[in-house]
Amino acid sequence: FVKPLLEELSRKFGEAQYFCTHPVVQLHVWALARRGQLVRGYGWLGEKGLTLWDEGVPTNEERGLGLRFSDGRSPTGTSPDENGVMQLADLWSVDPTSLNEAFKEPVTGLRGTPAWAESRSGP
Repeated sequence: FVKPLLEELSRKFGEAQYFCTHPVVQLHVWALARRGQLVRGYGWLGEKGLTLWDEGVPTNEERGLGLRFSDGRSPTGTSPDENGVMQLADLWSVDPTSLNEAFKEPVTGLRGTPAWAESRSGP
């Protein structure tokens, strides 16, 4: 489900990324799409030593983090971990773990009524 979603979002916004980690089972997934095409998608289930997804050429950022893939099936350098996924997110765009630091103060939001709610009659 990740690939079609990212491709659709990247058609609309130019670029879309996906990051997922679950440290208990050592699940680590990342993907990048640009202009409607998947550039890179990788998923690793460390608990079983299993590559779930390997599509596209590893990016310079992946290689810079020591993530090396010999046969497209398993990492030969540093195995993916949660910290590595967050570092990759930071290199591609923004480290999600830093968002709390950037948004410490409350901000003003928007309030309104959806258009469909106004067209209803009755309670």
